Amino acid sequence: MLQDKYFDIRTENVPAWYEIGFDDNNLSLLVFVHEAVIEKMMKVKSDHPEVIKVKGQESIILSEFTSDEINWGFGSVFKRVVSNRSSFVCFAVKIPQVLRPIDSKKSKFLPLNQQYDWRKSDEISASFQIFWRALHFSRPEEILWSDKRPQLMQIRSFITMRMMGACPIGATLSRSFVNWLIKFSPNEEILEATQSMRRTYSYLINGTQTTTRLSNTLVVIGSERCRLHLECPGDRSGLHPDYNVGFDIRNGHGYDLGDHNIDNSMQQITLLVGLAKLWDLCLEHNWRLI
Repeated sequence: MLQDKYFDIRTENVPAWYEIGFDDNNLSLLVFVHEAVIEKMMKVKSDHPEVIKVKGQESIILSEFTSDEINWGFGSVFKRVVSNRSSFVCFAVKIPQVLRPIDSKKSKFLPLNQQYDWRKSDEISASFQIFWRALHFSRPEEILWSDKRPQLMQIRSFITMRMMGACPIGATLSRSFVNWLIKFSPNEEILEATQSMRRTYSYLINGTQTTTRLSNTLVVIGSERCRLHLECPGDRSGLHPDYNVGFDIRNGHGYDLGDHNIDNSMQQITLLVGLAKLWDLCLEHNWRLI
């Protein structure tokens, strides 16, 4: 019951207004938006202040922002597809290849005849930044529909100038989602999510990543129950529970995940895929939707 002026999915069950998932066969993130709020998403146009702010960053090259019935986001990275979830509109976001073949001289830093092309992955990160902000709700009166399944996470991510920590990402895990995590033992790997993240990163990097670095990409429960960790290639890069996690879990609440050393859009997208796959698994276990 939403009784307070502001709601908190860590302590309350709030009807879902968006969900994300992952299509392993087509290597695509799936974004499900409740039909009650799709208009709020579609109102964001190229002249929206947040869009102008993101596109104005000098070190990031982005295509124009599109917002229509079929395409949405920078470079139209959100493509509307048929939804398999009642009351939700679905968009597919195809994972791009960032390390791509070119005709060039040898480089001691990159595989022969390859270079980084950040545009499409940066457009995905920038589009998600706009999406999370457009569909941020915090007041009960903004949730005017009644669905049986709750919002499992609230995600936030950003893309800034190309530098260390340039692509931060975080998530608030709901009470319902953390209750699902109880089924996993301490130190247990959530293999399906790990596999989706490794497949994604390998594709992003065009299959050139070493086995050792891919082995550092995983989704695992920590040494204590319900403490979720997502790790990706980088300098101890990943998502980890915040310092209040013990108190929150003891009280049956959800908790926040914070990032560490997320420097680029490849890392951010890989972690987003991990969260999306976990969302799928939780829905499948609790609501039999997938």
